Amino acid sequence: MNLTPQHHRVRVENAADRLDTIDKLNSVSPLLVVADLVELAEAYRDLLRPRPLDEWHEDIGPVLWWRFPISEPPYVGTPLANDWPDPEWHTHWTPLVCPRDIIQ
Repeated sequence: MNLTPQHHRVRVENAADRLDTIDKLNSVSPLLVVADLVELAEAYRDLLRPRPLDEWHEDIGPVLWWRFPISEPPYVGTPLANDWPDPEWHTHWTPLVCPRDIIQ
């Protein structure tokens, strides 16, 4: 996917805005940037952490269900669905993440 300038978080309209944006970026503490990256990495790692069946509840909704060792694609849905496979087959789940949640 090619990103155009309107997709960027910081939109720069003119040269004065560019200089102002550069000044703001230069004034950001590198430690704050690293702290933000660490927080983002931890959130991403948490999204990938498989959770056991007993941690799922209906308020969570559809998720990806896995069988370990992973040898096939996950089942997408909930244990409440009519087509829920054998509970001994899919024992762990991970959240179903929508790309728009990551971009925003």
